Amino acid sequence: MTLSFFDTHPQRFYLLSVNCRRLLSFESPDHQLEQDVEDAFSKLPCRQGGNVHAEFEYDPCMLQVMDELSARWKDKYLNIQQLPAFMRQMKVGEMFIRHQSWAPMIDLKRSLISLRALRLGIEPSKYDTVFVLNWGRLYLRYDTYSYGFLTDTIRIGEEDKDKRVCRFCDKTGKDRFTEEAHAIMDALGNKLLFCNEECDKCNQDFEAQVEKYLYKFLEITRTLYSVSGKGSRNHHLEGENFHIHPDPKTFLPIVYVKQEHIFNDVYKGCVTGKIWLYNKGQICYYGIYKSLVKIALDMIPSDRISHFKKACKWVHGDFEGESLPPYYYGEHHDFFSQPELDLFFSNEKSPKCSPYCTAVLYIFNSVFVYTIPYCDIDGERFKNKASLKSHWDLFLKYQYLYVQEWVEFDSNDKEMLSPIYKLPILSQNKDYNVVFKPSSDEVFKIVR
Repeated sequence: MTLSFFDTHPQRFYLLSVNCRRLLSFESPDHQLEQDVEDAFSKLPCRQGGNVHAEFEYDPCMLQVMDELSARWKDKYLNIQQLPAFMRQMKVGEMFIRHQSWAPMIDLKRSLISLRALRLGIEPSKYDTVFVLNWGRLYLRYDTYSYGFLTDTIRIGEEDKDKRVCRFCDKTGKDRFTEEAHAIMDALGNKLLFCNEECDKCNQDFEAQVEKYLYKFLEITRTLYSVSGKGSRNHHLEGENFHIHPDPKTFLPIVYVKQEHIFNDVYKGCVTGKIWLYNKGQICYYGIYKSLVKIALDMIPSDRISHFKKACKWVHGDFEGESLPPYYYGEHHDFFSQPELDLFFSNEKSPKCSPYCTAVLYIFNSVFVYTIPYCDIDGERFKNKASLKSHWDLFLKYQYLYVQEWVEFDSNDKEMLSPIYKLPILSQNKDYNVVFKPSSDEVFKIVR
């Protein structure tokens, strides 16, 4: 029996635009549906690309083609209606991309990078070149896993609850895995990344004792950009020297700053145009690092997690950490409402200065670069800044988003501090307004 193209290449593809990402899948016994879908796309004028990746500039005639296709098949295959539904969201002249799901990950990333450039008003080809020469180099030198950048829900670990073993406490039993364990808190925007091998007890304990530090560190950003998630309906926040409340008419955040407590940010001796906001509550850099490591451990593939048993025990709190390496934090001009996580595992092509696993987490307008400690492959190496200098130089250089100022955090520092956020007084995209008022003003008496 001769196999058709669709037997070896199931019709599963993404439609990607600046404002929408949609995964579509079509399957019929004789593959006639799949062929009709291909024929429909062949009728659309293509800017560039081919079968794997194709760029289109929307024209209303495209909706007509998809409406006709939908009319022929919707009685038998309801999901065909997703094609005209996608087209109806498009504006004339807006670019969208069709990309096969089985294409290499770096090609899918490049498609999204082109769309991200359009959203930021940057020439896509220039942005693509920067991405390939930076992130692309890491992709070629390491075994790379990237999560959260598309629409797929990803669940790492054993699917069968009867066979699950918690990565952190080693406990088993179906009744211990009744909840979904978010690898990153839902309150921080995560809708896609889950770990099957984090039990209910660990999940609850981590949220209360570990993840709270990362949440508190990012709480001001989360409020400014009205990130959806648990506990984020009102988007009010009362800090030490500020309050944030949404404008009752526009719903855009207004940052009310106590004018007696204005702290101007300075970088290399120059005022940056930013002010410091002091949030209530406390954080420590040790706690943030543990939260970041927990995220990575949740998403490490099952065939590699055995190398991180000690790291899992450390996150669980079974022992006090020994000397820990620093991690890096930066801010960029993009925004990730759904966090994205890249894991890079060293192999024979990697520089010898590389620890086994390095993580890069993009969340909101922040990026964290860090290594995963207590890996049995690394042994006693990579426990301090000096042992990782060449490695950090590589990753901070080839992380593809522009970061003006990298901040080094000491993972061993357990001193409790008030979270600080450096707020530009003038929002580049007019996402919020800043208003200075005396501390006695009524706005600071509003408690939500």
